[in-house]
Amino acid sequence: MRDYFENTLNRTSTFLLFVLLSVSLQGQDVHCKWFKEGKFKYVEAEHGDWDIERLGAYQFEYSEKYDVLFVASLEWVDECSYLLQYVSISNSKYFDAYGKLLYCEVIPIDADSYKVVVDDEGEIISYLMNKVPDDNTSSVGSR
Repeated sequence: MRDYFENTLNRTSTFLLFVLLSVSLQGQDVHCKWFKEGKFKYVEAEHGDWDIERLGAYQFEYSEKYDVLFVASLEWVDECSYLLQYVSISNSKYFDAYGKLLYCEVIPIDADSYKVVVDDEGEIISYLMNKVPDDNTSSVGSR
């Protein structure tokens, strides 16, 4: 009889753990979806002059200070990870980035901010990003 209760308890514990893990992962997926499109700004002051916008299969990165617009193709490999490859650069000073392929992972912090971890050919870099409230205009992609 004791074995029956122990087995039942183990199965119940395993099931509850599975349910809790599934719910927490599902919550993360929902949050990642919030950052698939829209306008974003770096939290760090050193990158504060950059405007980032994701529209469909593209990401636009614009800096008035550096007089450059980067256009990158964007391929989501799962709910929270994407591949980014620079396909157009407006300023020849930055052409060395053309064709560069980056692996990026979104880690939601809250509804308006996330951390992006970037694998740049083995160098791991992370940035804090804020979502910019949508005003229904495309500021970066139209440049």
